[in-house]
Amino acid sequence: MRSKFLAVATTLAAAAMITGCAIGPTSYGPASTGPAFIYTDNMVYPAANTSGTTYELTTDDFEIKGTVMASGESTNLLGIIASGDNGYQTLLEEARAQGCDDVMNVRMDVRHTQIVGPIYQKTETTLMGQGVKWK
Repeated sequence: MRSKFLAVATTLAAAAMITGCAIGPTSYGPASTGPAFIYTDNMVYPAANTSGTTYELTTDDFEIKGTVMASGESTNLLGIIASGDNGYQTLLEEARAQGCDDVMNVRMDVRHTQIVGPIYQKTETTLMGQGVKWK
């Protein structure tokens, strides 16, 4: 009995370690847990992108048209089939549909759900920002 328990525990531990890189995003940002092997359902605050070029704009450069929101979802099945769209492009397309040229002050909420490691993963993203028209 003891040897069966040890064999099962060892197998589960090895499976958890082997799939470590295959079970989803590893950068969950502040105040969030990482992915679990059996089940994960986290609302995630993505790490900020601190690289880039800084511009000093004034309201003479653009007109704020209003708040723009978009959402997307992507799924991964068995670590083999992945599809969906959670990107900035979805937000930009929505802004352009509302007569805007661009989006500023983009904020993002991400929920990552994962069941039994790489068997099923789903990421839902909601993006919000200020739609602007350049002058």
